[in-house]
Amino acid sequence: MPEVEDKVKKTQNCTEKALDNHEFFYRVKTYSPEKILGRELSCLAIPKCYADKVMQLREKMKREDCRRKRELLARLKGYLISVPHYIIENDGRWDEELGLPIVGLKRYTYSPQTGLVKG
Repeated sequence: MPEVEDKVKKTQNCTEKALDNHEFFYRVKTYSPEKILGRELSCLAIPKCYADKVMQLREKMKREDCRRKRELLARLKGYLISVPHYIIENDGRWDEELGLPIVGLKRYTYSPQTGLVKG
């Protein structure tokens, strides 16, 4: 039985390491926008109103086990919105801690009912 327990422990460690490495697999780096297949480039971003909640979730993920990390990551993904790249450039900033852009800083506001709206 010790062999089985060792294999289970090894698998668990590998899985946890992989999850840590892919914690934010939606990571987007800013670069000059290009037309891709005739469409404007869009990226995933965090609305400013949710930035603190997302940061708290990210901090919780560091202390939790593998199963709980998956649950927290699913909750975190619920805060992501798809945004055209020009909005990120004009009304967003890159957050190094989150590894994601935050939008809705000046010209745009976000609400779950209407989405990201200029105004």
